[in-house]
Amino acid sequence: MMTDTLPPGIRPDWFGQNLTAVYTYRRESGDIVGHTARYDGDNKQKDVIPYFVKNGKGWEYKAHPEPRPLYGLDRLAANHSQPVLIVEGEKTADAAQDTLGKDWVVMTWPGGTGAVEKADWTVLQGRLVFVFPDADEPGRKAAKKVCQAAIDAEASAVAIITPPAEAPKGWDLADAVAEGWDAKQINKYITDNHVEYEPEPEPGNDTGFFINLADLVKQPVASAWLVSGLIIKNCFACLFADAGELKSFFAIALGLAIATGKNFLDAFHVSMTGPVFYIAGEGFHGIPLRLRAWLIANGITNPETIPFYVSRGAAGFLDQHNAESVHMAVESLSQQHGQPVVIFVDTLSRNFGPGDENSTADMTAFVAAMDALKNKFNCSVFLVHHSGLADKNRGRGSSVLRAALDFEYKIERQQGGDVRTLSCTKAKDTAALGTKPGSPP
Repeated sequence: MMTDTLPPGIRPDWFGQNLTAVYTYRRESGDIVGHTARYDGDNKQKDVIPYFVKNGKGWEYKAHPEPRPLYGLDRLAANHSQPVLIVEGEKTADAAQDTLGKDWVVMTWPGGTGAVEKADWTVLQGRLVFVFPDADEPGRKAAKKVCQAAIDAEASAVAIITPPAEAPKGWDLADAVAEGWDAKQINKYITDNHVEYEPEPEPGNDTGFFINLADLVKQPVASAWLVSGLIIKNCFACLFADAGELKSFFAIALGLAIATGKNFLDAFHVSMTGPVFYIAGEGFHGIPLRLRAWLIANGITNPETIPFYVSRGAAGFLDQHNAESVHMAVESLSQQHGQPVVIFVDTLSRNFGPGDENSTADMTAFVAAMDALKNKFNCSVFLVHHSGLADKNRGRGSSVLRAALDFEYKIERQQGGDVRTLSCTKAKDTAALGTKPGSPP
């Protein structure tokens, strides 16, 4: 890119990356409000830097104050009757606009998938809006947020387009243009692959809260297993044992099996993989050792590919502020890496908060906090707990906990040796440990 044609103040390089494009943001009048600059490195790293603050006659790298303007406001103002096509990224918007001509107004928002809520969508009032997401999970999530923002802005209608099923991860309309798609082909694809966007119903709404009998009985029992013969999807489970009986190692190994899809203990098939969040209340020095041991035993040399995340401290769920902080932390991580399949809480005691495990009221409140976590993220919650002081065959504290569990497991040492035995002490609606998945309890 010729540096003598750059808007003043925009750097020709960014920490070793070269400037490859500049995109100019304009008001409806056509006046320039700022720029974003794209920098690319040899290692395929990319940075998109905003320049929205005037510094003398030039621009300083800083984001526009919120709400941020959309890219393409000038063409929106110049075309009052054309439908609006929202895509992800300025490069894609320009490629699509150049190909589609005046049949569409193609726009995007600044800041990428994590900044949808920071943009000013009110300009879409009364417009017909189509949203074409990138072919990846962050793109799909951002597209849903854009659709909702357009609805909130009182767009006349909002539709979402499904990218091609065979498209590689991250594919977008700029790639389509590079592959040779012309305006006729893009228009036909949009016509054939769009649906009117409908917000997902929230629990408690008239639609979506109840499921009829026919839909329920169509679902085979076996499909509900998260780890076959051990725990089902979206369940509340607990493992208890005395101190030193490897309960944390068991939980970590189970979590890593779910995160990687490897069979657990060479005996239990993992039916669903995905992100695993581990709320650790103790043993922070020992957790890395346990993790390394599992990786070595399973021959894994690329741990950065495993979606397994450990908290920096305990939660204290009976404190409302602490509980809300956990929800915010899980939600933030979920936006980057996907929602958790299971959240481990190790141990109950260290994550209980200001209360008494033996109190019916306090344990009821703790169970409610676990239900809130499970329901908000549509995942399983797995507790690690201590054995009772007098009765080693039950978990410590109020019986409210056991009554609420879908699964309860116990680890105990075989007399006179180092062998530990895992046994199922409760399986609420499924077969007990070791029986064939799908068989009656």
